[in-house]
Amino acid sequence: QFDVNWDALPEALDRFAQFFISPLISGDGVEREVQAVDSEHGKNLAVDGWRLHQLAKATANQQHPWARFFTGNLETLLTTPTKAGIDVRAAVADWHARHYSANLMTAAVYGRHSLDELQRLVTHAFEGVANNGLQVPQFPSDLYTDEHRGLLVRVVPIKESHSLEIQWDIPPTEALYRQAPTNYLSHLLGHEGAGSAFALLKAAGLATALSAGEGSGISSRSFFSVRVELTQEGNARVGEVAEVVFKYLELLRAPGGVSEQIYSELAGLSELRFHWRDKLPPYSVTTSLAGAMAHYPDKDLLLALYHVPQDYDPGCIHSFLELLTPARARLTWATRSHEEASQQPNGAAADTSAPAATANGGSSSSSSGTSAAPSAAVLTPP
Repeated sequence: QFDVNWDALPEALDRFAQFFISPLISGDGVEREVQAVDSEHGKNLAVDGWRLHQLAKATANQQHPWARFFTGNLETLLTTPTKAGIDVRAAVADWHARHYSANLMTAAVYGRHSLDELQRLVTHAFEGVANNGLQVPQFPSDLYTDEHRGLLVRVVPIKESHSLEIQWDIPPTEALYRQAPTNYLSHLLGHEGAGSAFALLKAAGLATALSAGEGSGISSRSFFSVRVELTQEGNARVGEVAEVVFKYLELLRAPGGVSEQIYSELAGLSELRFHWRDKLPPYSVTTSLAGAMAHYPDKDLLLALYHVPQDYDPGCIHSFLELLTPARARLTWATRSHEEASQQPNGAAADTSAPAATANGGSSSSSSGTSAAPSAAVLTPP
């Protein structure tokens, strides 16, 4: 993506299109890009979000492509392949040939020109992109199997904070954008008013914030998470915090837990936000549109992109609620207090496994976890 002065758009589009029509993929260019990726990776090492993402991969099904190293670095992208006799430049060119095709690509252009003129410019610039009739890659859905669920992962974060994240793997919801089942669930789980899970946790002095929703995934699997920012007291009673979330989900699964009235309120609020959104910068608009065009039909593109529910389907919502159980959950408990516990003679505080057992509906048991990453995590089975 790029942005330029409006009168430079025709020339800029032509240059941009050449990346896809006749890319140089020069040897020194590949090496410079590897160095840039390695530099970015170095900065990510001290960012908790990136560390947790890679930890999730390290504790997933290692036979699944999703479990691989996410960003790469100098060693994985250049040093090791070169030592193995692989021509990295040739490998990049081959990857481009196997995965780039006009039928899999989308483009969004924003400018002062008329729509007819913009269409003419885009057609002229991109008509040379080869259409190789490639199929969208498909991946298996078993990035987590039963042995990778029902786990508590203890993490020592970089940042001085306490948090609990409960995550479930679920089917992707892109095709269900009209029903928006996870929007309904995140609306209720993230609600902060009277009777909500957060209101109960806050009143008990256990939490300062709670968020819930579906995050990014892959074509065959997505993730739904509830994240709770814990107080010092909440960190000491993390099992109770998890239990509140699970009990609230039980209420939603019970008769009357899925309400058409609440769904209509959510749809109304979403539509209101859609119509009264602040004007976004052109760069943000085109980036969002180009991504959404690969997943949603033209007629519903904007409503799907901005998450406006359209069709109430209680059965669809219940089908996802049935997946959000303690047995299928992965709990990530991040706090610096784990570091203190690991320095005790027995390697862990005596009660560190109790929250996992409580959260999964079982009884307490002694810790028998294994190290998932250096000084980062301990896994406790249910």
